[in-house]
Order: sequence, then C-alpha cells, then structure tokens
Amino acid sequence: ERFEGHLDSLREIPSRVSLQSVHWQQQVKRELSRNPWISSVQRVERTPDGIGFSGHFRRPSVGVRCQDGWLLADGSGRVIDRQTGDFLDSKWGVPEYIPMGDAKQQRQLAMANSGFILEGLQFEELFSLLSVLWADKVFDRVPGFLHEISSTVEEGGAHRWHLHTTAGIPLHWGRSPASTAAAVTTSEQKLDCLRQVLELRHEMTGSSNIPGISLYSGEEPLVVDGHQ
Repeated sequence: ERFEGHLDSLREIPSRVSLQSVHWQQQVKRELSRNPWISSVQRVERTPDGIGFSGHFRRPSVGVRCQDGWLLADGSGRVIDRQTGDFLDSKWGVPEYIPMGDAKQQRQLAMANSGFILEGLQFEELFSLLSVLWADKVFDRVPGFLHEISSTVEEGGAHRWHLHTTAGIPLHWGRSPASTAAAVTTSEQKLDCLRQVLELRHEMTGSSNIPGISLYSGEEPLVVDGHQ
C-alpha cells in the first residue's frame, strides 16, 4: 500500500476510537502502535483538547531519494514514512542521500512502504557512517550545514563517502566504518577533523578557493583538489 503523511495521521486517531468505551485507552494505544512513527507508548490520557499520550517517536536518520520523493529512514535502515516532492523538507533535520543504483533498485525504492529495510552494501556503509555522525550529534549541533551525503566508487568496488556543506565545500570522509577495505584513519580521528572544520564553518562561506577538505589525511583537515 502506498503511503505518505503518517505523522499527520496521528490527529485522526480520536475519530477512530470510541471514547465512551471502558477500553478506550487500549484502543488508542493499539492505534498508536500501528503508526510507523511511534516506537513505544507509556501513557494515554484525556486532555482539555482531546487525547494526549507520552511515548517515544522514531527519528529519521536520512532522506533517501526515490522516484517520486524521499524515503525517511531511521538509523537501522527501516523506512518510517515518505515525503513527496523534489526537495527534502528542512524540518526533518536530516541529510539527503541519492542512492547509486540501477533501474531495478529505483523501482524497489518507488514501491517501498513503512517497515521496508534498505539493504545492500551501499546502504550498510551509509547507515554505518550515519551512526557515527549521529552519535556525535553532528546534525544537531550544526543544523542544516551538512545537507547531503554522497559516495563515489573506487576500482574494486570500495566506496568513498563525502559530506556536502551549505558553504559549497565537500568534506571527504573516505571509507565508511562498515567498509572491509583498509582504513587510513579511524572514525574518531575523522570526527576530530570534522569538529575542527565545523568550528570554522562561518569562515568557509564564500571560500570558492577551497575545492574540498579531506577528513582522513591525518590529525588535521587537509585542503585537497576534487573528489578524494
């Protein structure tokens, strides 16, 4: 079944529940548990405006481009919801990723619904990298600055990953933590370089003479030419 707007559909739950029933709280919890945005529900109660609940939401980790919009996926690669349109809404606070795949993969993504798992080597590497970045609260500390993640493929099939900034300067991460290829530096070393770059992000705007910055060239970020 195609879907969109599951988050907005939470407002419709009161209309689907009989509040006169002695089991209305169980009915509300059941409706909430069916929503892909809801991870768990602790309490349901009446409020002056209707019904309120306390619980945990699933948070998107990335927006993956598909044929007619974007798939909002959590950190495990599970699709939560879909946003239509050419541009990923900034309100989600997550980076974009345009997958490298053939027509078959695009058809799979176009038909994906909530609960679909994004599988394959590129997604395994993508979510491994995202887990490192989210654990360091990178996207929360500098909202919107790292707006896109991309990858390039080396000879032999290994991926190199790149973080794209609103300053127009790509930050080259190199290999994902999930990559089986030999790594030049550790994820913590790359994070340290990334933190240094983020401290200087306001000075980067308008720096057209910086083609790119490598985060895996040592203890300090290094200005480089082209994709690395």
